[in-house]
Amino acid sequence: MRKSLALVLLFLVLAGCIGQPKLGENQIPVKLIINYSDHVQTFDVAVPENTSAFDLLKQYALLDYTTSALGAFINSINNVSNAGDKYWMFYINGKQAEVGVSSYFINDSMVIEMRYEKPSW
Repeated sequence: MRKSLALVLLFLVLAGCIGQPKLGENQIPVKLIINYSDHVQTFDVAVPENTSAFDLLKQYALLDYTTSALGAFINSINNVSNAGDKYWMFYINGKQAEVGVSSYFINDSMVIEMRYEKPSW
């Protein structure tokens, strides 16, 4: 009976850990969202402090980008390219970012999102 109870408790503990980011020392929980307009991918991850949003994105998506003195410009994510009046736009906690994806460094738990949309400007 005690062995069965111990196995049930072990199962419940392990089941509760599934899908949760594993936090190590100086790790920050982050939700990465890639919004394609017609479907969304979501990743719950843990990253080292001061990881750039760009480096995070490169770990979870196939990117085509160009770089300049201003930073990285995303041309496509997972083969969905900027086209017509739609571009990949960068958001932090639901608000359009004031800096580029390669210039933003993660230092707190947050939501990083790339949206394929018509810019508001």
